[in-house]
Amino acid sequence: GLPNLTDVGLETLFTGQLAGLPNPPRLRKLNLSKCGDKNAVTDTIIELAANASTNAPTTKPTNNNNNNNNKFSTTTTTNSLSSIRGSSSRGGLVYLGIHGSSCTDVSMESLAAMAANSIQELDVSFSPHITDKGLGYLVSKASHQFTKLHIWGCAQITEEFLDGHSRVNNNDDDDTNTITTNSRFEIIGTWMKKGA
Repeated sequence: GLPNLTDVGLETLFTGQLAGLPNPPRLRKLNLSKCGDKNAVTDTIIELAANASTNAPTTKPTNNNNNNNNKFSTTTTTNSLSSIRGSSSRGGLVYLGIHGSSCTDVSMESLAAMAANSIQELDVSFSPHITDKGLGYLVSKASHQFTKLHIWGCAQITEEFLDGHSRVNNNDDDDTNTITTNSRFEIIGTWMKKGA
């Protein structure tokens, strides 16, 4: 990892049209789990990275809304998402690791808008500000190629998501701490599931 990387450095990396800097990388796999402290990986960074991965033009967000108020919103943090919805068919993140980040449900909303047709695996382990509603929204919007979700250390994820989502309510395997559904959707790290 890069322990000294900051949110400003990540924002610069994924922001397009900055004088003297190359365009942001169009990554398919991105693991930000060991970058900087937990505040380095924010909703804004995830939006910029997801946007860059879709081949859509990227510009600096107009609204830095990084408060961790755990409120799920049907609106997004910037105006840019509405203009690129559906662009995930042109590319997009396949794997995203944000283990231990300060990301919220807003990041799940960004992924649903920009990576719904590409995301296959997501690691949100030890990310305390992502809720049942945020994960449920992403899983509902993502296509069936989204097959693996890591939630180790996310005690805030409850039966509302684990037992209540249409893609997440089959075949609990206590020996592997994994839920596997008929649609081949795996949730890894469900040891804290209360209603087993």
